[in-house]
Amino acid sequence: MINYLVAPIALVLVAIITLVLFFTDLNWKYYLIGSMVGFLTHGMMLKQSHRMERMAKLDPEQTIFNPKKSGILWLLLRMLVTAGVFVALVFMSDIKNNKNQAIIDILIALGGYVTLKIVFIISLIFTREKVEDK
Repeated sequence: MINYLVAPIALVLVAIITLVLFFTDLNWKYYLIGSMVGFLTHGMMLKQSHRMERMAKLDPEQTIFNPKKSGILWLLLRMLVTAGVFVALVFMSDIKNNKNQAIIDILIALGGYVTLKIVFIISLIFTREKVEDK
């Protein structure tokens, strides 16, 4: 349930920060790209979670489905997507001609990526369920 509340909250926050960056003449496109990568990897995480839950119901003894192997593969896929986009952003940022501005652009993109992750972690902290000992 909390996963579906994170996206609208983060989307509003990303829109506000993008507008602030737009009016302060910083490179808002990098922030937007970074935040969209964050949304993409969050969606992939939700897809993984639902798939693993469904497969656990279909194969409770784990004879065919290995959840550990599947989790590692999904994590590697998310890391590959994130690394690929950030490598492309490094090449787009013209690092040879203006190194300082390129570093700032990449940090802005990283801030966009981390925005959704921070909102997700904060929402998990505030909505965690109490665990009772038996």
